[in-house]
Amino acid sequence: MKVLAITPPNALTPISGITITGDVSVGSATVSAAVLEIGRIDFDPVQHPHCVLIRVDALTCNYRDKAIVLSELDRLTAANGDTEQVTFVGSEFCGTVIDIGIQVTQLEEGDRVIPNAQFPDAPAEGVMPGIATNHASVGWLILHESKLVTVPDTIPTTTAAGLALGCQTAHSMIRRARITADDRVLVTSARSVTSLFVIAMLKPIGAQVWATSTSSWTDEEKATLPDNVSLVPVVQEDEYFPNETLARNFVADGGVTAVFDPFFDLHLASAVTLMSQHGRYISCGRVRQHQALGHDIGDTVAAQALNADYIFNMMVIKNLSLIGNCLGSKNDLCDALDMVSDGRVIPPPVDSVFGPAEGHRFLERSFSDSNRLGNVILEYRGLG
Repeated sequence: MKVLAITPPNALTPISGITITGDVSVGSATVSAAVLEIGRIDFDPVQHPHCVLIRVDALTCNYRDKAIVLSELDRLTAANGDTEQVTFVGSEFCGTVIDIGIQVTQLEEGDRVIPNAQFPDAPAEGVMPGIATNHASVGWLILHESKLVTVPDTIPTTTAAGLALGCQTAHSMIRRARITADDRVLVTSARSVTSLFVIAMLKPIGAQVWATSTSSWTDEEKATLPDNVSLVPVVQEDEYFPNETLARNFVADGGVTAVFDPFFDLHLASAVTLMSQHGRYISCGRVRQHQALGHDIGDTVAAQALNADYIFNMMVIKNLSLIGNCLGSKNDLCDALDMVSDGRVIPPPVDSVFGPAEGHRFLERSFSDSNRLGNVILEYRGLG
């Protein structure tokens, strides 16, 4: 199978059979995308009794993977040629079960599966909770059966490849924020995949939703938003706050009762300003996950977003609840998949699909193109 590999530019150690397809900017750093041929790996059903062998058919990269790539680049660069300078990327995938361990009970050969990143509780005794893999682009994976769930037949593979973390995280956040039809909800960074999942899952609940975005949207893109959502532009590139008129209107109407924010280091101060008494704020991440990320964000914006005195005062005066969220439970993932399968939730669109020979384009579109909307997919199935 031809797969996407990543190396430092001008890697010191030659790697047999690797073909560089292009260099890609990731934050303020540069990595090289490459194609590498990897055959089916050995799998012993007795040695791995509770595990399965998976052939990756398609994968995607989320914002978290951006920081993983940069950390891997740091590690490979520090090796100074002492080891083969190659790594792989991707924590979301859809794959096919090729072989199973002798004590596997939940999966069968031929099943289509996606990762279960259940956290903080372990999915099975002796199994680590959290992300199943950071290296899905290697093409072949051996994983414990509890780290996987089957995909409903109604969901195409290219769609399923980008569902796992978004479904699990968004469903968990909505559950933990206790959203009802009476809520007035603000969702920040509306073009981020996490926010798109949250917006989609808020539709069946019926809550009134405002979505902020610093990027412009085409009329066609606006039409993909549910009818309970109002798109709120942020007028200046160096601000992460709705324009003053809209902000005053929010406050005058009593504020929003809940805020979903994928990047707390951009929006926290703005969020607490716009919230109502007893409002709930929930976040699952930050922009500056690595020193090479967030370099284009103004220091004044970051200072305002993390103004601890102001945020604490708003918390106390308004009796706010600030909630951190990491991934979710298996039930969150399965419930969300059922919602997608039966049409109650329309997941974010597939933005584009690339093959491994276009790995540099896949990474560039995933990590650098601000006009991307939805998941960018790297497809292996049927490509050799």
